Amino acid sequence: MLTASDTAYAIAVIRAQEAELAAAERLFEDPYARVFAAAGEHALVLLGAGFDARALRLPEVAEANMQAFEIDFPAVLEIKRSLLEGSGVAIPGFVHHVGCDLASDFEERLAAELGAQGQPTMFIWEGVIAYIDQGAIDRSLHFMASLGGPGSRLIFDFSDYAYGPGWAEKRAREAGFTGFHEVAFDELWRRHLPGEPAANAPFVKLAIASKDGIVR
Repeated sequence: MLTASDTAYAIAVIRAQEAELAAAERLFEDPYARVFAAAGEHALVLLGAGFDARALRLPEVAEANMQAFEIDFPAVLEIKRSLLEGSGVAIPGFVHHVGCDLASDFEERLAAELGAQGQPTMFIWEGVIAYIDQGAIDRSLHFMASLGGPGSRLIFDFSDYAYGPGWAEKRAREAGFTGFHEVAFDELWRRHLPGEPAANAPFVKLAIASKDGIVR
């Protein structure tokens, strides 16, 4: 029985379904999603995250000579590596898997693993906040703000449902980010997708936080 998060498999299924659309209608191309979607067809509901393949499928990552660090539970990363290698996909040297539990005392060890303190860094923190408590949220924000140098950006999704309006900006600024912009998913839907937004779209938001007071 696989022990990775069922949410990771479910999102992989959604990404794989995008390839079934006509080329002109696709929002993105993810040729790796089918690997994880097929493996997850028999998985149980176990919380976690982790089969994002952006570092592999976005040519800009390699072209810009970036180092990509994929952070998740060690078991999730091991399954990810095994599925990719079993499908003949070689993981390039600029993609680094770092096993970590953000609910633990992770800061010192993770900083050493990343080895990028003070450098401009893009943090992507999606599908995580709903599964961790307030303490872990604050520690993660402080960690990213302290690790990234000027020009760093943090992109994350969240909801005001649990903590009330304005909580995300307040905590991001308290952690050390000086710029903040948020947009609800219904607005993003109207910008990029046809038809009317799903009924729950206004309740989920996307935020960009920065270390230099500028968000774009």
